Amino acid sequence: MALFTRTRTRKGKEESMTDKEIKDLIEATARRVVHETKRQMIINDIDKMAEKDISDMLRSHFHTKRNKKLDRALSDISYDPYYQIINLYYKENEKIENIAELMQCDISTVSRNKKRLCRMLYRKII
Repeated sequence: MALFTRTRTRKGKEESMTDKEIKDLIEATARRVVHETKRQMIINDIDKMAEKDISDMLRSHFHTKRNKKLDRALSDISYDPYYQIINLYYKENEKIENIAELMQCDISTVSRNKKRLCRMLYRKII
């Protein structure tokens, strides 16, 4: 059974790696990548759930019943330059495209900041 070696340089020193060491290194790297990808997917899923929850709460808040906690949270973020997106989208039922036109910015800017503000609101009321 012949073991092949590869040469690598680390901090000015040459070291040899066997095929098994190379395989182990590749497997460890792959495990870390899979773990980090799964972690990021979980975070994204939590963010999406939070955005949906707060969206439902905002629609209800503006159209049927007021929520004192949500009122305070909205007041807390009213300083934000993109705050008007929340009122335009949830209270006035404006489309993202119309809001972008009104604010003279890209649709992606409106969408990104709506999500960001929803996450801020969610953190404040939870």
